[in-house]
Amino acid sequence: MEYFCLARRLAMLDAPLYCYLQNPESVTRNYLPDYMDTFHTFMEAKEALAARFSLDAPQWRENSNWAGLLIAIGNEYAPGNPASWHKKQDRVKSFARLPDMDHAIQTLVPQGLGRNKQIVANLVRRRMFCLLTLLYTIKNRR
Repeated sequence: MEYFCLARRLAMLDAPLYCYLQNPESVTRNYLPDYMDTFHTFMEAKEALAARFSLDAPQWRENSNWAGLLIAIGNEYAPGNPASWHKKQDRVKSFARLPDMDHAIQTLVPQGLGRNKQIVANLVRRRMFCLLTLLYTIKNRR
């Protein structure tokens, strides 16, 4: 995503350029402690790019923030994160309380997600972080 924002030109396609398959190098499998900093940098660049090309599709910010939040949640609960379940849960709560994330949570109901991500989004919208943590703990047990 970050490289997209460095583009000098913008092209829009009606079909994806790749098919995402369970990538073992994914952020949701390998814990990245600075993911939220990277995401905020990406959003700043995306804002600038949207302004440069006068793009203002309805709810693109909310959609982008939901995507970033879902990735951040997966990253926080990734097996490589050595933090306790309580610390992980607190960090996920803090992500959801960020003003842009909170606005996205309150104004947009994600559609078209896979079953598991839809469960995560529903739990976040209901602020059921304890259950969310329990589900990820069960998912990641070895």
